[in-house]
Parts: sequence; structure tokens; C-alpha cells
Amino acid sequence: MTALSSSSLAQLDVPTALARSWRLIAADTLTPDTPRIADVLVADLEDGVPAEHKEAARATLTAWLDGGREAWVRINTAGGQEWEKDVAALRDRRGLQGVMLAMAETAEQVEQTIAAFGDVPVVALIESALGVENAGEIARAGVVRIAFGTGDFRRDLGIPGDRTALLYARSRLVVASRAARLPGPIDGPTVGDDPVVVADDTRHALSLGMTARLCTSDQAASVVNTTCAPTPADVAAARAFVASPPEGYAGAIAPRLAQAKDTLRRAEAYGIE
Repeated sequence: MTALSSSSLAQLDVPTALARSWRLIAADTLTPDTPRIADVLVADLEDGVPAEHKEAARATLTAWLDGGREAWVRINTAGGQEWEKDVAALRDRRGLQGVMLAMAETAEQVEQTIAAFGDVPVVALIESALGVENAGEIARAGVVRIAFGTGDFRRDLGIPGDRTALLYARSRLVVASRAARLPGPIDGPTVGDDPVVVADDTRHALSLGMTARLCTSDQAASVVNTTCAPTPADVAAARAFVASPPEGYAGAIAPRLAQAKDTLRRAEAYGIE
């Protein structure tokens, strides 16, 4: 049994709830040949595009989507002028798979965005102390997942990017997601593309209950995909456990059985045979 290559993974339609890698790419750099390594491609209209280039970026993005391609879009903060322009340009646009709301701080901002886009799924990107404080309300406001914008969060609090400084915020988002019956949150990206560092950061996020990561390069997305996926050996063990659970106290076996079934569900979504 072998896992599929990164190029093959790019062809899979991974459900949003199980998507591991969310690749941010500036909307004004999209081309017909933009690769799809990540589970989710997120065209960025917010931090990735300077203010003076946003109109051109919207034009590039809408033409790109109208050309038969699909992507999520990170839009600007709810209620602002740029947010209104994003909504006007993207609402009912063919190829729009979902929107990631930048700097989500209140449930009202989420509800406003959901109302503006109708049936389009929304991910709330939490990037500030206020957003973390209101994480529970945001998670229950109708989003399909929440994500952690580590860079802006660090700037807001004036703290370093080490794991101890960010531990509380990450754990708070994990608890908020679970309480709202959402998948585990999407962690912020690793600075740089060193595959060893990306893999180590991803394992740390997974250990806390996060289940995906934002990525700023295709190389990082490939590492995240591999690190977040069960290995063929994991799949074989899970399949054997589900087929023949050991006898004993049901209360002790049930958690392991649920974990094994989850491993098989993810393996199927990620194309691991």
C-alpha cells in the first residue's frame, strides 16, 4: 500500500472538513498555469495585495474564475469598503468555492459575510486578541471552520512566534472548534519553506488538536499534506482493528475504534490505498 504523490493529491476533491493544506496566493499573481498542490487554493485579496493593487487583483481573480477555474478567496475585513468591493465582485461568481474572512473578531462580522454570500461556505480567520476572546461565538456563527492568523496575532499582542507564546491561543481555537462541532482549526503558516521546520511545526499543531495549516508555498503545502495524512501502515492497522476489534471492556475499545474509523475516512479522502 502506497500513498499517492503530491501531484496526484492535487487532483483529489478533498472535503472542506478534511482539507489539510490551505495555500494562500496573491490574487493578482494568478495565471492559467497556477498549480494545485494544496487541498485548497486560497486567492488572497487581503494582506497579499497592496491597497493600490486591489482593484487590479479583483479583475485578475474574476477573469481567472470565469475561465473555468475554482478557488477559495480570502476577503478583506467585514464592513469595510474593500470588503464591500470584494462582495460585489465575487457574489454569485462561478468558481467561487468559499470565502475566508480576514480579521474576524465578532460573530456579527461572520453573520454579515454569510448573509452577503448566501450559500457560499465561510472560514473565519482569527488574527487578534479580540478574535481569540470571541472564538466561541465566532465558531458558532455559521462558519465551516476557523483559522489562526499567527502573524497578525503576534503583532497585535507584541509577542514572539515561539510555541509557548502562542500555545494559549491555539488551544483556545481548538476548544472553540470542538464545542461548536467544527473540524479542528487551521493553523497559521510556517515562516520559510524549510521542509524539516514545516513538518515539525505541523506535528506540533496536530498534537494540540489542529488539523490543517495555511501555507505560503507549494513546497510547504506538499509537506503539510504528507504530515497530516495517515501513513499506509496506519491505514493497515486501522483496517485490521475495525475488521476485528479485540474483546474486552467496550468503554476502553470505543475510543480506539472511533480513531481507527477516522483514520480510514481520512485515508480515503487523501487517496491513500
